[in-house]
Amino acid sequence: MDTPYAAIGDQRANGSRIALLHFAFFFGIGSFVPYMTLYLAQILVRPDGTPANNLIGMMIFLNQGLGIFGAPVAGIVADKYRIEHGIIAICAIAAALGATLLALPSFTAIDSLGVTVVLVAVGMMIIGFFSRPIPSLVDTQTLKHLDATRGDSSEYGRFRLLGSAGFVVATVTVGVLLALTNRLGLAVVAHAAVFVVIATVSGQRMSSHVDRVKIPWKHLRQNVPFRRFLLFMFLISSAIYSAFIFTGYFLDEVDAGFVVMGLAFGASALPEVPIMFKAGAIARKFGLRGMLVIGCSAQVVKLVLFVLLAGSPATWAFIVVSTLHGAGYALIHIGGVRFTDNHAHPAMRATYQNLFSVVRAAGIAVGGPLSGVVLTIWNSTVLMGICAALIAIGTVYFVLALRGSGDEPAADPA
Repeated sequence: MDTPYAAIGDQRANGSRIALLHFAFFFGIGSFVPYMTLYLAQILVRPDGTPANNLIGMMIFLNQGLGIFGAPVAGIVADKYRIEHGIIAICAIAAALGATLLALPSFTAIDSLGVTVVLVAVGMMIIGFFSRPIPSLVDTQTLKHLDATRGDSSEYGRFRLLGSAGFVVATVTVGVLLALTNRLGLAVVAHAAVFVVIATVSGQRMSSHVDRVKIPWKHLRQNVPFRRFLLFMFLISSAIYSAFIFTGYFLDEVDAGFVVMGLAFGASALPEVPIMFKAGAIARKFGLRGMLVIGCSAQVVKLVLFVLLAGSPATWAFIVVSTLHGAGYALIHIGGVRFTDNHAHPAMRATYQNLFSVVRAAGIAVGGPLSGVVLTIWNSTVLMGICAALIAIGTVYFVLALRGSGDEPAADPA
């Protein structure tokens, strides 16, 4: 039977909405995350005028730690009641409020470190709890849309590359804006504004009709390969994201400047676009496991080069080296999302994606305060070296523990 013209139009509209959500969310990430540690170092200052590195690490822990709770709750509710649109809208509204609280110390005359810490802590916790589920739910919608329109998820990367494009646009634009104004708080304002856009886009698709289904928890309890995969993701995430979050800190220590910083972060995302566009072909050639191993290797090489270039006056070299981050991230993200979906029960796709997300958040949460300790004892160059070693260890574990698992979709359970 031919698909009715109305249904075709609805699917195209839904695909456009999903693409916009990918672009908007990662525009928000690109506008704030690369500059987050610099912003926190500017407002969390000890009486002697030095940045409170331990407090910065703790704020990252609170932000990512709350995501550990927010993501699974959102995934379970989305699977149980089939209300992904509404969950995204609610989460985005709350995250916008959290970002507003986080921006206040930059635009108000707050002299007390204690008050600043409270505002930052509350803002970071709200952002962490409510923003973490959004990309996983958008990913779930993307995978479902592709299954409904094309029969498989091999073209997922062509939607996700809009997120990479949004990240590139945001990092470069905000980097130039900060160079002109030297107001790091503007990065937080942009972060808040994007959540308002996401809430508006998703809120338009909310429905008063709610379906309730039973979640097959037995499938998750018996899925040993997926649990091993989550351990691998925890290990590499604690290093990859810690290194990325503190890259701004690192580039500031080597006197790169805001323009180089913005270009480096923008360049870091550029390779994501062609890789995600050709992700289906790459997966067919190397397999999802191969994508993950190559992606992790690119991250290790990038960080080793960061360490080697730390004393070089040619700070432009960091722009070139940063491209390895985007290549590695694209392979890890696409490989991870599809690897997770291949292991997921058809009735638990949002739950599985949010578990994948929450384990990454747990790694970042642990890495945040540990990075703060490393910065207090040594410096950001040492941190980059430690992160490279942790990624290498995690990759070896993955190769040994998950041989022949996850490249093909699991058979539908009876």
